[in-house]
Amino acid sequence: MKTAAVLVAFAALMALSPGGVLGPVAARAAGNAAHAAAPTGADAPDAATANVAETFEAMARRLTESMTRDLGLSAIQVPEVEKTNLAAARRIQDAALQWKAGDKDSTHNLVQQAVHAFTARESDLRAILTPDQQALFQQQRLVRGADMQTRLMQTTLKLDQAQTGKVSRINLDTARRTQAALAPARDPSAPPRQRYQALRAVRMIQREKDDALHEFLRKDQWKSYKEQREQMKEMMREAWQQRGAS
Repeated sequence: MKTAAVLVAFAALMALSPGGVLGPVAARAAGNAAHAAAPTGADAPDAATANVAETFEAMARRLTESMTRDLGLSAIQVPEVEKTNLAAARRIQDAALQWKAGDKDSTHNLVQQAVHAFTARESDLRAILTPDQQALFQQQRLVRGADMQTRLMQTTLKLDQAQTGKVSRINLDTARRTQAALAPARDPSAPPRQRYQALRAVRMIQREKDDALHEFLRKDQWKSYKEQREQMKEMMREAWQQRGAS
């Protein structure tokens, strides 16, 4: 069975735009997706594939439900939004099933499919949403991304209620501070020095977040968190390389 990191690209697609808080694959996966151990026995491959497919589709449908509520989608818009969310999820799902941690080719493919799926989904949503809905959708990205990260950590790290509350506050604060730190560097006319300073600020914010988490996570939770963080970094590097080449 894949680790939670196979859902990273999907989460980024659903949570943040390429110009968002942490880039196209920096956001964490979320939803109440099951994170089960690999099935064993003769039917293990089929069972694992079905589990991943069910997880991705469940996340897409949960996303549609939240968009319906938050954006006030009409009865005509709902099936259209669900269709584009499911299409994006299924495209990334195929790559996620082939993904292996540390394998550059499979990481490249997963990130590439996430970028392509994101682009297609954003184009579809622009045609479906009204201008007011589109503006609200963009405004909600930061909170949505932090919430998705918290949901993943709650599931994969098996957080208790008190830990989840702390993680939620830390993730939202980190997202807001990171967005503010990166804002000047997003200006196309920003000099290299300003971009470098922004990246240094983001690294400091991330270290402060890690220090805060380390204070209350158990040893096994902290170990799992660090492993997931390294997988995220691997995918982030791949994503930025692809963006630079495009």
